[in-house]
Parts: sequence; C-alpha cells; structure tokens
Amino acid sequence: MQPGIFSKVIPTADPIDGIDNDGDSFIDNFRGWDLGENDNNPSVNASNHGSHVSGCAASTTDNGLGVAAPGFNCKFLPVKIADATGALTEAYEGITYAADAGCQIINCSWGGNGGGSFGQDVVDYATINKNSLVIAAAGNDNSEAAFFPASYNYVLSVASTGNSDAKSSFSNYGANIDVCAPGSNIYAAMSNNTYGYMSGTSMASPVAAGAAGIILSEFPTYNALQIGEKLRITCDNIYTIPSNNVYLNKLGKGRINMFSALTIASPSVRMTNIVTTDSNDDAFVIGDTVKITGDITNFLDATTNLDVTLTTTSPWVTIIDNNTFVGALSTMATVNNNGDPFLVLVNPGTPQNTVVTMKINFADGGYSDFQIIDLIVNVDYINITINQVASTITSKGRICYNGEGQTEGLGFTYNGENLVYEAGLMIAQGSTKTSDNVRGDAGTDNDFQSAQVVQKLFPSVQSEFDLFGKFNDNISTTPVPVLVAHKALAWSNPGDDKYIIVEYTIKNTAPNTITDLWAGVFADWDIQDYSFNKADENSALKMGYVYNTQAGGLWAGIKLLTATPFNHYGIDNIAGSAGVNMLDGYSTSEKYSTLSTPRATAGVAGGGNDVIDVVGSGPFTLASGDSVVVAFALIAGDDLVDLNTSAANAQIKYDGLFSSLQDINSSVSSISSFPNPVNNLLSVFVGKSQITSIEIMDVAGRLILTSENPIKTDETVTIDVSKVATGVYTLRVNTTSNTLTSKFIKD
Repeated sequence: MQPGIFSKVIPTADPIDGIDNDGDSFIDNFRGWDLGENDNNPSVNASNHGSHVSGCAASTTDNGLGVAAPGFNCKFLPVKIADATGALTEAYEGITYAADAGCQIINCSWGGNGGGSFGQDVVDYATINKNSLVIAAAGNDNSEAAFFPASYNYVLSVASTGNSDAKSSFSNYGANIDVCAPGSNIYAAMSNNTYGYMSGTSMASPVAAGAAGIILSEFPTYNALQIGEKLRITCDNIYTIPSNNVYLNKLGKGRINMFSALTIASPSVRMTNIVTTDSNDDAFVIGDTVKITGDITNFLDATTNLDVTLTTTSPWVTIIDNNTFVGALSTMATVNNNGDPFLVLVNPGTPQNTVVTMKINFADGGYSDFQIIDLIVNVDYINITINQVASTITSKGRICYNGEGQTEGLGFTYNGENLVYEAGLMIAQGSTKTSDNVRGDAGTDNDFQSAQVVQKLFPSVQSEFDLFGKFNDNISTTPVPVLVAHKALAWSNPGDDKYIIVEYTIKNTAPNTITDLWAGVFADWDIQDYSFNKADENSALKMGYVYNTQAGGLWAGIKLLTATPFNHYGIDNIAGSAGVNMLDGYSTSEKYSTLSTPRATAGVAGGGNDVIDVVGSGPFTLASGDSVVVAFALIAGDDLVDLNTSAANAQIKYDGLFSSLQDINSSVSSISSFPNPVNNLLSVFVGKSQITSIEIMDVAGRLILTSENPIKTDETVTIDVSKVATGVYTLRVNTTSNTLTSKFIKD
C-alpha cells in the first residue's frame, strides 16, 4: 500500500505526531504492578514515540522529578518497530511480539488511514489468544474517517481532550471512538534528559493505557476486554461541554476517570458479531427489510432488566422492530437476538450508498449506555456468495470492495480467509490515459461512474448467479473514452465453485479510432500474512497468481479467458523494488506498463513479501463505436494444482458459452425481470430480441396490463407497474420468434 494512504504496515516516519524521526520509534510494553508492593505483575504496553509516550503511561511518580503518570508503578517493555529512517516497518509485528512477551496492555501511539485483514488478525491474536488489551491513538486529522489500528474490532480507541474536557482541535472523532483522555499540552519526558510539552492522540492513548494497567492491578481476574470496558463505562460525560455538542456520540463514552474505574460498579453491555442481512444477497436496496442481530454480552456487573433498543434520525430507513428485551444477564454472559431481531426497512427515494447511522441503546435501572453502528443502504454493488469464494461486484469497475480501505463489500474470501486488499478493472490508451478506480498517485483514482447500476438477472440465464451493469469514464479528467458493459457469473457445482467470471465489453465512445488500448485486472492480493506472498504465472493457462509460502498457505489467481493476448506483471509492493515502485504512488504510465509489459514473478527473495498482481490484455485498435470483449476468472485454491484445475474448468465453462455473453441474447430463450419484488418500475431483460408486446397476467390468468411496441433501451424494457395491485404475476414477452414467460412479485 502507499505510505500514509493505503498503509498496511504503516511504513511512515511517525504517522501521528511527527516527533520521532531518529529511528527510536517503539511500542512501549509495560507491566502494571499492584498498587501495593506485592509482585502480582499484570502487564501493560504503550507505543511509539520514546520517552514522552512512555512517560505519559508509566513514569515514576511522587519523586519530585519530572512528570506523573497513571501507571506509575509499572514495568515497562519498549519494542522497537521502526527502521533507521523512522519508518514503522514492524508495527503490527510489534503488537504480536508484545503479546507473546506477556504484556497485557498494548498501547499503539501510531496509525494510518488504511486498514486491512492482516492488522485485524494481529489484534485478534493479541486479544483472544494472548488476553492482551490493545489501546490505540485515534489520530490527529480532526476527521471522522476510520484510523487504524484504532478502528479495528477489540481495540480501545482513544481521542484527545484538553484541560477543559473539550475535544482537542486536532483529534479525530466518530463512531469508532471508545474513550477520550488528556492529550493537549501534556508535560512529558523528552530525549536527552529533558522535559517539554507535547500534544496529540499519541499522548492521550498512553494515559489511557496507564489507567488500564492500574485497573488490572485492582481487578487481576479481569480479561483484556473487561479492562477496556471498565475504563470505558466509568468515563465522565463531556457532551455537556458546549464545544462538544457538535460531536454528540462521536467522542465515545467520554473522558476517562481512573478513580471512578476503580470504585464504581456497573454493567457494561456491548453488541458484537453483528450480522445484517436481507435474507437474499445482503446488498440492501430500496424496499429491502434488513434484519440486525448479534451477540449481546455483559462484560461487567450483572443486569436485572436489561432492555436494548435501536434508534436513528435518518429519514432513509424506517425501523419496524426496535426492541429486544434481555432482562437478567450475568457477568460475561452472552445472548443473541436471533429470535427477536431489529428490523429496518429501506425507504423509497434513498440515495445510492447512503450511510445510515443508528444507535443501539442499553438500559437497566440507573445504567445506560450506547453503541453506534452504520448501515450502508441502497447500495450500487452486489455480493456473490453462492460458492466457495465470496466477493463483491460493483457498479464502477471496482471488484471485491465498493469503498476504499476494504469497506463496502466482502473482499475475496475463501476458507474463511479474505485474500485481497483492493482490486479493479484498469483500461489504458497508451501511457498517457488510464481509466480505473484503483489507487493512483495521491489516493484513489475515480475515473469510472455507473451508467447502469449492477443488477442480478432473475432468473439467471448463463450461470447460477448472473449480474450485469454498465459504467463509463466520463468523469475522468482525461477519459479514453469508453463505455463498459460488464457481467459476472458464478456456479456452485464442484469443479466450478472456486471461481467467479467477470466479463467486460469495452466500447469506444470517441469520434476517432483508439489505438494501443489495454485492459486488465489489478489485484493487491493479501493472502494471510502478506509479508510471505509470492507472485508467478502460468502462461499456458494465461494466469497470474499469488500464494502464501507458509505452511497451509492459500492461493489466488487471475486468468484471462478471452482469445486475446495475455500479459502478466508481478509487482513487489516494497521499498527498493526492481520493477514498478508503488511506494511513491501508481502513476498513469506505471499502470500502462503493468498492463502491457511482462514481469513474471514478484516476492522471489526468501519467504516472499507484499506483492500485487496485474493481468492485462491488448493492444486493441477500436474504431469509433466498436467494442472488444475481455473476460477473466478470479480464482482461489489450496495449492497450485487446485488453482490450475479451477483455471482449466473456468476456460471450459466460458468456452461453452457464446464467445461473448452478450451474443446469447440475439436468440434469447429466457427473460429476467428486476427488481423482484418490485414497487413501481419493472425492468425486463430481453437481450436483442424483437419485441411485439409485453403482457402481465394475474394468478388466475387474467390480463392485467399490456404494452404493445414497447420502447427498448439497449437490452432492457421498463414497464410502469405502480397501479398494479400487490400480488404474484406472470410476465409474458411476445417476440417475433417465440413467447417467453417469467414470474414477479408486486409489493
């Protein structure tokens, strides 16, 4: 990933405060002792800026020298995570090291805007396997954007406040924040035996870590999550501060209070493992009813009459069922609300990809708490989950995820592992024009926009799960320009259940001929621990692939299916790469190079490293209005033999279809209608057939509506059924050669 933009290991020189550029960055693990003199030794860990951070957490106190710290009688283990330049090259590895060393509180005063499954795996390991509480700085961008590792599950995310309890001007905020702690103008130990004032969430986080160490000393039987919950639930309310009003529910539970944490008894209830489903494709569109369930866990003192409710101020959804009554719930007990789920209806008129913020409220007598969750509704992407690989197809050329930083989608999962960080289609015309929605020189390029939102054919025609849509590059500052009709296919039968086919029909919409056109799929595969990844190719199968070199490592590949030229480029996503250097961005010329020039392998040294794979095809020459079809199979497997078998099967399956999936509709033998159920406008997928009339009949066979000589847009016809009563109907399409029928439901 690009440093500071798509960072997976956060390889930037001090990404939060910019104050430790001498190579002394470390995670400061420290063992919290009992408040007394015994040797009960619970443990704590802080991170990254040397003496000033460790001083905030664990400096010696009551000695008349320097500063005081909440974890004042703690053992302290520094873990160096930076190289000689100050780049944090071993940040997540440092968390693992600290957890393995027995540190029970691990503070991370570092972070970046890019998350990833590897970082979450590390946090899971520290929390679940090693019973270590990970505490992290929320970031200093005055932003609501997710910041990692602070935004990972199980991490206690710490924002910063000043001496009046107002949010520090620099501090991040949002639904991911758990607590606040003082972080403005903190007098701290500095290098060279000096003291000075520092500000940042880097300072707030170790304050919270020190307090957590003292909590563990007082409650030595607590597990990692209970320590964090004790600190969180006993926070002081700071939302009454006028300047904090605009951050309502976005500063967590409030500012930490160590005395309250040591003296106040309270339940602390959280809803985890939250599942949102529409019992269909789990892509929530208008008219869908979303069921929200999860594990309701009480981490601390028992409840007696716990009531859990769901609220929102959003006009885009209607909460149909907002309550789950739990009652008595003992310490560390868990119930699931599967039998009484929250139900949320997506309202008509909802804009695409609307984020609906909802509040889960917990109440039991004098105890009250809340939790914020976001639901993305009326999405322009669809999840494919019918076989052994699960992934997401979007309306704008991205694959696996609709959003940046592994958001809005399933990734590319196999055997319970997500194998990808980012993927998408790239189209280049020479070295000066590239259209795509993957990373670029500064952030993500956003050249493609939806021309027809991706939709599922119902019933499917070519596979068990047919998707189609269209996008163009009109919003690009330098469009090629092209219109892309895309389709995705998936099957569940053995032999064909480890791949998804994506096909792109690329049309030249320029008035002139386009030459030197290339198209391909970019995939930043992160297979398990991505630092052990290698890339290679099978030119006979026209496939580039990536695999994890460790025992039990999984494999993933991109295979070109069309009878067009094959090119594969393996990228080393590390400093000093002999090929394209991704660490300074991914330029237009570099994208063209990776699509059009060969580089068979990457990650060849030792056990491998972070790699990226590009499989391209070209060059093509397209006259104005002409099109070319390129298709790929996205494949997962247990080993190379497994991957090659699926690649060969995908080729057989694709060759069994027409040379272009679009051509099959010229002799259409079935139709599809969508959405189903429908409210107002029913779209009918009819391909290129010549329609004479369309009829709608009720269950008794009575003619309800007819449309003669309908106007067809490309391969679809749209019918207004707003005046049709609720019920089940038969759609009959009469063509010049035959009559086709399909059923649909009118809401």
